[in-house]
Amino acid sequence: MALGDNKIHDLVEEAGGVIVVEEFAEGLKPYWEMINLHASQMESLADGYFMKRVPPAWFRPGKERLHFLIKLARDYHVSGVIWYHLMYREAYKTESYYFPDMLMKEIGIPMLTLESDYDPSEIASLRTRVETFIETLKKG
Repeated sequence: MALGDNKIHDLVEEAGGVIVVEEFAEGLKPYWEMINLHASQMESLADGYFMKRVPPAWFRPGKERLHFLIKLARDYHVSGVIWYHLMYREAYKTESYYFPDMLMKEIGIPMLTLESDYDPSEIASLRTRVETFIETLKKG
């Protein structure tokens, strides 16, 4: 992770929240698929790491990544989702517009969207938003 990205983890933990699973761009998905050990080694690797790979937001107009995120939220019994992306990453910003409705419809949990440009002065406003979101989750 880039140096500025870890501040969200710190803010969540300082506010009393617990991060139970994280999907950062393509961080988790490439390691999620099982590789078939009983078939051709090259075909199995290509299938697991290329064909079953969920591409990042800017590669396609599909919803595979969003469905994977819903699966993670369901499997890990999360109470809420914090969607964090960098400013000017319009593909992720577009997904963050549609995802809260999908998330609420599929599993009934809220989402907080945070956007950052790594400016140190944004920490106070991010802290307030994270604290408020976590308090809301705790109240049910």
